[in-house]
Amino acid sequence: MKRALIILSLAIVIVLCLSAASEAGSSNAISLFGSFSFTFFGVEYERRLGNFGLGADLGLFSIMDLVLPEVFFSMRLNGLFRYYFNVHPQFKPYINVAPGVMMLFFKVPEPALAVTVPVFNMHTTAGFEYTPGSFRLALEAGYEFFVVPAVPAEYEVPGIFFMKLAAGYRF
Repeated sequence: MKRALIILSLAIVIVLCLSAASEAGSSNAISLFGSFSFTFFGVEYERRLGNFGLGADLGLFSIMDLVLPEVFFSMRLNGLFRYYFNVHPQFKPYINVAPGVMMLFFKVPEPALAVTVPVFNMHTTAGFEYTPGSFRLALEAGYEFFVVPAVPAEYEVPGIFFMKLAAGYRF
């Protein structure tokens, strides 16, 4: 299952990147973001198809790295499925559903061992985008939830408030 998801993700990225050269206009965007969630910084790529936006974001530097001493590194990878409302050519509100996975890499006493815990992670948000020329500014807020298979249900935190501010380039 994990291998199939990785292959599907790579196939989508390759198709989107290869088709980018044949289409005129600025339907691609790459942005750096800061977020109030389980990760603080990251990068996102998005491809516009009419009013729809498809892409992925990679978040790094988790709160888990700071709070839990046994966590070595964590990261989050989510797909982006956005719908933009045509309010103004430069100002567009949108809704976003972003299913993905958060990976927690734990420190272990023996260096030859590595313990990785995958966590289902998804955020649903509403936001707006301002695009003067090729520059892109976006702000979105909503709810981020996650499912940790290794933790009993009574200890699991269902989710947190999510907010993301992104600045990027459209090409």
